[in-house]
Amino acid sequence: MAMVDADTPLLNRSPLRCAFDAILERWTGLILRDRSISAEQLLDSARKKAGLSDFGKPEFFGDLQISIETLRDAPLTAMGRRGLYEVIHLALVRRLWLQYALQRNPSLNTQVISAPFVIIGFPRSGTTLLHNLLCLEPHCRWLRAWEIEPPFPSAESWGTRQDRRLREYNRRMAAIRKRNPPIHQLHPADSPEECWRLFLASFHCHTLFFFFGFDRYEHWLEASPADASSRAYVLHQVQLRFFQQRAGNGHWVLKSPEHTIQLPALLATYPDARIVHLHREPHQVVASFCNLAGAIQAGLVSGISGRRLGRQVTHLLATWAERIITIRAGMPQANICDIAYTDLVSSPVETVRRIYEHFGAVISPEFSDGLANWQRSQTPGSHRGAVHHFDRFALERTDIDRLFEQYRNRFLDQP
Repeated sequence: MAMVDADTPLLNRSPLRCAFDAILERWTGLILRDRSISAEQLLDSARKKAGLSDFGKPEFFGDLQISIETLRDAPLTAMGRRGLYEVIHLALVRRLWLQYALQRNPSLNTQVISAPFVIIGFPRSGTTLLHNLLCLEPHCRWLRAWEIEPPFPSAESWGTRQDRRLREYNRRMAAIRKRNPPIHQLHPADSPEECWRLFLASFHCHTLFFFFGFDRYEHWLEASPADASSRAYVLHQVQLRFFQQRAGNGHWVLKSPEHTIQLPALLATYPDARIVHLHREPHQVVASFCNLAGAIQAGLVSGISGRRLGRQVTHLLATWAERIITIRAGMPQANICDIAYTDLVSSPVETVRRIYEHFGAVISPEFSDGLANWQRSQTPGSHRGAVHHFDRFALERTDIDRLFEQYRNRFLDQP
């Protein structure tokens, strides 16, 4: 097997691709690189796109400004810069449509989000598998990727053949499966949606950096005000209430790695939330997350190498581990069910039953049948995980052992 050079850029661009990127960057108008591009201009652009003008309370403006200033100098390719602009623009458009929905539906504030299951844990710790399993409960409610997209149709058209968002989503998923099978295999694009997309419109979204590079993440984290998480969860709740009013009243099953380091704000918003915290061996988490981040960032972050990405991912997850230990230290165990990744992949159905038992919940006959059918459909070794090559990202096991020692002692090395 050929040796992997960790210093080689993950994406080697040909002269033709470089020329294409140069044209694309000029066409995009040097968005976010030109310091004359202001938050106000982005707000005006979103107003024109949506045909609406009310963004609601202006507190989010500071968070938007911090995100723009943080990411403006990020080392992005032309495609990455254009993608970042589109993400921010669409988030502003969604915010306009949410405010419009609130004005037309005052009863939204009476919708109750009761006892949601919330799956947390490091990226690549089995959260997607558990999310899919818990969503087999036919009476539960989970986020559909298409329903998050504006413009929001009438209640009568929501999720029907008349809902053009659903038609566009199905077309886009088919294209992703065909064009980019590596990313789809690492993290299926048509899984139940994660919550991070609900945080985009608040402009306090940790996951944004998973796509557009970790270089500026720590700066953004330090610059964000202390109450930014609280505002993000207020908007998160508004969106859940709206989607719940449109379709379905079962308990929610939610998932996002960034819930893990924002548990105080999450529980302040959803005090009866049932938290399921997944734990996986840090060696595997770091290597697996490098694989996923590398597949995503290769075309978006300029000159990203395996070594650089490995160093960034290790530092980011070690920072998260420190915060997780601090946050969990003062929380009663009854609020959280800790699950080992090894238990989940070896005994998935039994693990789901243990989670329900922990929270005193009852598995319905329909849910039990769904779990049994799912188990029968699995082939041996379906969830063993991918093989991760540490040399591609210049990862050192001794460094990971040192940085995650307290996390491992707290959550993994218990009798």
